[in-house]
Amino acid sequence: MGKVTAGIRIADEVWIAAALLHREHPEEADFSLKELEARLVREGLTDDKRAGVQPHLSVHCVANLPPNPATYRMLFETAPRRRRLFRPGDPYHSKREGGKIVPDRAEIPAKYHPLLDWYERAWAPAQMLVPPKPVAQPSDAAVPLTVGSAEPVLQSDTSPSRDAQVIPVASGETKSQLAPAAVSQVSPASKVARRPAKSRRHKASDYDDVSRSISKGLNSIQRSLSSAFD
Repeated sequence: MGKVTAGIRIADEVWIAAALLHREHPEEADFSLKELEARLVREGLTDDKRAGVQPHLSVHCVANLPPNPATYRMLFETAPRRRRLFRPGDPYHSKREGGKIVPDRAEIPAKYHPLLDWYERAWAPAQMLVPPKPVAQPSDAAVPLTVGSAEPVLQSDTSPSRDAQVIPVASGETKSQLAPAAVSQVSPASKVARRPAKSRRHKASDYDDVSRSISKGLNSIQRSLSSAFD
């Protein structure tokens, strides 16, 4: 156990200073060693600054550092010379197994008991350390695509095949163009079906033959009528 002077352990004094900083600055994730020491001095739990404060901040209270020799798990090193309060679930050095995490309620002044309640209620829950699991998206979910300056559109399974390319046009709309691989898969029959029908062309001599045939037919009818009235 840590050394007790002036009615409170140095480790408990360090924990109280760190807890006060977290309560006063909830937007901060951690604090420098200087900030922790300055808050401890300002709180004035003892009449004089004790020589053991710096070693407790640096090593003795830090859960993820090798014990030397204290096995406290009150602080956690987030970066060189930066600390925050330890949480159950944080990784710690194996030789600190079972080390003290919070002060004993009976060994600190009563005005700091609410800090212990805050720690248990708001800081300590291990589930706060577990990041939310990503929500699995359905495989056929629509994927938003941004086309030019137009609004995002949705592309679903009814869109062209994977070989299709989406080409932006001036109006912000899109049109699909089959890649060469896709074009090669188009059947010859479909090509024939899309081919426009060619108009049949006739030579000039064909029209002349028809014209002469009509003329001969008219002349024959005329002679027949003339002989009928003679």
